[in-house]
Amino acid sequence: MIGAVGRGFVPPHQGAVETVDLSGDQGGFYYHYFLATKRTGGFHPILNLHGLNSFIRVAKFRMETLTSILQGLHKGWWMLSLELKDAYLHVLIHPSH
Repeated sequence: MIGAVGRGFVPPHQGAVETVDLSGDQGGFYYHYFLATKRTGGFHPILNLHGLNSFIRVAKFRMETLTSILQGLHKGWWMLSLELKDAYLHVLIHPSH
């Protein structure tokens, strides 16, 4: 099965997921899409993209520490901490992203 994941779970009957015949050479990427049981008894969708990992470029990232930030500040400078999970609805993102 192939799936498209956007905002939340899109049920298969809405055209986001379709069964494909993998016997022919159709090209493209195909992944397993299935439902897993939640502890609460419900289900949540899983799109297994494991095979895609070999095509992903890994960017190195180092989280700054409070010490490294304070060392870079100068007298009179200001600092701001923004929790994105609370603010993402208010931050404008350019349409090309």
